[in-house]
Amino acid sequence: MGKRILIIGNGFDLAHGLPTGYCDFLDFSKRFKLIYTHAGKLDEYKEKHIDKWEKGNEDLKSRLIGLFNLRQIISCEKGLKKKVATLSDPDLNKMYDMLRDNIWFDYYLKLYEDNKVRGSNWIDFEWEMSEVIKWIDFNCESLEDSYSDLLDKMINNNSSFQKISSFCKFCGSSKENDYLTVERFINEKLYPDLEKLTEAINIYLWKFVENIEAERLPTILSIDPDYIISFNYTHTYQRVYRNEKTAICYIHGECKTTEEKGCNLVLGISEYLSDEDKNINTKMAIFKKFIQRIRKKNDIQYKEWLNEMGELFKGKMYIGKNGGTNGSYANQGVSDIYVYGHSLDTTDADILGLFLKPGYTSVHVYSKGCVNEGKNMCNLIKIMNEDILIEKSSGHPRKFESIVI
Repeated sequence: MGKRILIIGNGFDLAHGLPTGYCDFLDFSKRFKLIYTHAGKLDEYKEKHIDKWEKGNEDLKSRLIGLFNLRQIISCEKGLKKKVATLSDPDLNKMYDMLRDNIWFDYYLKLYEDNKVRGSNWIDFEWEMSEVIKWIDFNCESLEDSYSDLLDKMINNNSSFQKISSFCKFCGSSKENDYLTVERFINEKLYPDLEKLTEAINIYLWKFVENIEAERLPTILSIDPDYIISFNYTHTYQRVYRNEKTAICYIHGECKTTEEKGCNLVLGISEYLSDEDKNINTKMAIFKKFIQRIRKKNDIQYKEWLNEMGELFKGKMYIGKNGGTNGSYANQGVSDIYVYGHSLDTTDADILGLFLKPGYTSVHVYSKGCVNEGKNMCNLIKIMNEDILIEKSSGHPRKFESIVI
């Protein structure tokens, strides 16, 4: 008998009513930062920034109001209405420090407020990052290039990626800092700020989101997986379903308290160079997901599961009634792969393909609505290739199922 493996993405958390989308994080963080800088009183803060937050989660709203009420004013700059505050919780103060003057957070928030972000999923968040990284990569020949020259190119940008001019506004000028070279800009600002943003997301998730109650979904209960591959950072399955026997592999890391060693969340981009170029042009490799997974020593137990599935299937023969080809794969070692809440975007194709392509897996994909089903099917072709998808869909027995929920 094969294994049952559940692959989950951010849609899994969203289906449980949890505010884990990037827009949820940006909306929350914008209001969270005001706890430290808002000059008005609680009623004004609540009226302006909480009551008018139409899409805000009620638990998050209550937490923000409570925190604002507990803040301590530590100074007030002379001649200005700006108050400088702090909280008694050092983790929250750290989150504020991670977001303050952060080039990536400021850029994303500007795009979001101007309604210029490409979509509403984390892959769109990563896509926006990828466009910036690619632009920098393709517009400097060497890391030793002048940072000032790079800024000039951003300001006078004539490429199709017009958002680089907006990004440039958060870079500062070469006269205001000591970057000098592109390499120093990357090492001292661009990548450190990405790590800070990642750490702020970590604190947001375990400090706020992980305290929100959620209901179990009948579909997930019916799957009853042996293993879970999570592209999420949260512990939603453990919290909600309380199934300790199910092993979970966190591909992109898991949120944890600041007392635990290091933040291992992966927030990066997929490979954008050709096979010929990717091993030669490595200027921006540090921003790529596979490098971050290596650097942060993320969980790779999924490889053991792949080996296990292969061994279960090895030597198994499909024999139908009377020795013919009609029958069932029951007890013949075929493993069932269930995909729930993952967009199947190619940014994760290197991992997904390992489970979706093999002949010893039967694939079941859940989609929210027909539009998303169409998108998932298109992405499946990119990951599996058309021939494999057709083979799984038209074989007997069928080894592909699309379920609209």
